[in-house]
Amino acid sequence: MNLDIVFAIIFYGAIILYFLTHRKKFEIQNKIIALYKTKIGLKLMDKFSKVAPKFLRVLGIIGIGIGFIGMITIFVFLTKGLINLFMDPAAKATIGLVLPGIRIPGAPVYVPFWYGIISIFVVAVIHEFSHGVVARLYNIKIKSSGIAFFGPILAAFVEPDEKQLSKKSKSAQLSIFAAGPFSNILTAGVVGLLLLFLIMPFAASILESEGVQISGLEKNYPLERAGVTEGELIEEVNSVPIKNVDDFVEVMSEIKSDQIVILKTNRTLYNVVAFEHPKIEGKGYLGVVVAPYITRLKENVVSKFGDKLPWAIFGFSKLLGWIFALSLGIGLVNLLPLGPVDGGRMFHLVSLHFLKDEKKSKKVWGWMSFVSLMLIILNITFPYLRKLFNWLLG
Repeated sequence: MNLDIVFAIIFYGAIILYFLTHRKKFEIQNKIIALYKTKIGLKLMDKFSKVAPKFLRVLGIIGIGIGFIGMITIFVFLTKGLINLFMDPAAKATIGLVLPGIRIPGAPVYVPFWYGIISIFVVAVIHEFSHGVVARLYNIKIKSSGIAFFGPILAAFVEPDEKQLSKKSKSAQLSIFAAGPFSNILTAGVVGLLLLFLIMPFAASILESEGVQISGLEKNYPLERAGVTEGELIEEVNSVPIKNVDDFVEVMSEIKSDQIVILKTNRTLYNVVAFEHPKIEGKGYLGVVVAPYITRLKENVVSKFGDKLPWAIFGFSKLLGWIFALSLGIGLVNLLPLGPVDGGRMFHLVSLHFLKDEKKSKKVWGWMSFVSLMLIILNITFPYLRKLFNWLLG
């Protein structure tokens, strides 16, 4: 049995059990949001707000700009993703629910349990701590901090004094709202640079791979149509031996559209015609995702350091990869002009500034929230709805 599933069942089961046995300690909002309020981290937020306050204010202003750029970016990204789902039957969802250890059929990504739990904890702490620090920077009281549940989704929160917050300048309010997503994007940038210039070169120097495994197939593309299955090992392409992923990439770089490709796997021989690459004119495309079959430490590394330390470093690099991905994803999604999330509050404040009318600004904010929510729901559910529709039509 998959240990990720076991850990996930234990973890989510423990949370549900704790909620049921300590329900009075939770504050329920809108029937699907449960807040567990504490005072953890409040003193530390206050201390950090007093370290280089001028620098923090400048950083807060930069965060506003990055926040609105991120808002436009994620809105356009989801819109294009949805259009692509409508136009291309083979298109996959661009976003999905992040539930560590739970493999959702058809979801674009699966997050391993421990990597996911640790990464979400890091992302949430940085996000909410940043909100709290900037709020204290502007002398706004933080009433509480804690964990929250949006249905099955685990989150964190800080609770500023809303009356004090509403009396502050618009730039101060925007700085506070943008602080969380901006800190996540900043974290993703720092971690991304570490991975690119330090961790990945180091991992490449201590690891070697052997064999190429088919890990994914695109529907209605040559290999999927030919009956190739995930898990098969690629041995040759057009009589060229394939020892590793680099060999496969090199051979495929020479393949043109409409060219015959003879693929030999550990199962059988496939004779297919390459499609044209969806983004590169004239280039051949088979619609396949490959991965190393065996990844192991180089012998000279094992003899010098043993096998435990290098694998621990490799595991840490994978954790950083998930922190990067989830920091960027969660930061951007929080910038959507949607209801009570950070981007929604930023959008409402700016619309009020330009419209000068609370009723009109709330109406615009409501419509944008509805559109943003529909973008999320449809991007996640449309592939399933399409499958259901095709099944009903036979």
